[in-house]
Amino acid sequence: MKGFLKGFIFQVMMLFAILTFISVTCQASQDAPETPPKGVPAATNPPVGPPGSPEKPASKIEEMGYGDYKGVIHAHSYLSHDSWGTPARVIQAAKTAGIDFILMTDHPSPYSVNHGLKGFHGGILFLPGAEITRDGGNFLGLDLKENVAAKDRQGVIDETHAQGGIAALSHLEDFPDFNIERFDGMEIYNTHYDAILDGKIDKTIALVPLLSKDPDRVWLSILDKPTYYLKIWDEILKKQRATGFAANDSHENVIYNGYQLDTYERSYGLVSTHLFLMELNEAGVLDAFKKGHAYVCFDVFGACRGFSLTATDGKTVAIMGDEFTLDPKTPSKLDVSVPDDAKIQLLKDGAVIQETTGKTLSIDLKEKGVYRVEAYKSKGKKNLQWIFSNPIYVR
Repeated sequence: MKGFLKGFIFQVMMLFAILTFISVTCQASQDAPETPPKGVPAATNPPVGPPGSPEKPASKIEEMGYGDYKGVIHAHSYLSHDSWGTPARVIQAAKTAGIDFILMTDHPSPYSVNHGLKGFHGGILFLPGAEITRDGGNFLGLDLKENVAAKDRQGVIDETHAQGGIAALSHLEDFPDFNIERFDGMEIYNTHYDAILDGKIDKTIALVPLLSKDPDRVWLSILDKPTYYLKIWDEILKKQRATGFAANDSHENVIYNGYQLDTYERSYGLVSTHLFLMELNEAGVLDAFKKGHAYVCFDVFGACRGFSLTATDGKTVAIMGDEFTLDPKTPSKLDVSVPDDAKIQLLKDGAVIQETTGKTLSIDLKEKGVYRVEAYKSKGKKNLQWIFSNPIYVR
């Protein structure tokens, strides 16, 4: 009986700790601090590299003339009700993290789209947008001209397209179903979902005393492979094209004991979405996103520039996002390259068909399907998620 009571009391104490942590987080999301919180780094602002730098191509895809540009998608500022990040803070953090572009997605308000950051600021390209919730579904309207007024999920997609913008699915865990059409992409990782909804809050709370000494350890304690998101993505890819990207879901609003846990620098430095562009501009970003010329990099485990996924028959070359026509009379190959030793997995229609450890993987391409890559860095007995590519569609 004593053992039962001790166990019950421990469970009650843990539940109280979790509720307290969430309550503090929610309160922090609503009220700007009176004094600057600890943990926000001083401005360093190293310059963002110009288009095409460094000069030497780092991958097969760059040898084709593309630049590998690192970006943040799903970002909030003071124009959202749950963030107070000023444009200066956003720009400062982006420069420090070496970001080339940010697709802003503030919560809708009279000012969130038409007063949002747009164009180049500090060498970084900004496109305004919004995070939109309808009928239990969450969307990102990217490169919007005005707020989306549609009342249902399909209407959000269609109205976003009517503005010339991109419609993407966000917070997949909230969708009651996916009976919608014509969306352009979807999150395959979301920082907020990873932090709050995957059962890791108790572990993070236990690390709170380390905040002042090792804040990155606290931050990384939330990190998990987005298995649920990837499963949904693979199912959707069997029916339609959909560009997969990482959602930083950055707010800079979680303060604990006066310490800023989720600085923009930390959020932007955790994960990014890379696009292959001929030129860094609005049209180039939108085109590359729609085509799926993209991959997700967990930068916290190592820089990813140099990654490539290509298919070729010796005459034509397809990169991630492209459709490649298989000719049974012409030998074809699929090649993967990563910039550092890793466990490389090649997936076809959502299932692993080839795995190796090293920097390259190649197969003779003989079957139609949707081919994508996952790469993992080894740390002791753990495999840390590093790169998730968009697929090549072999027809």
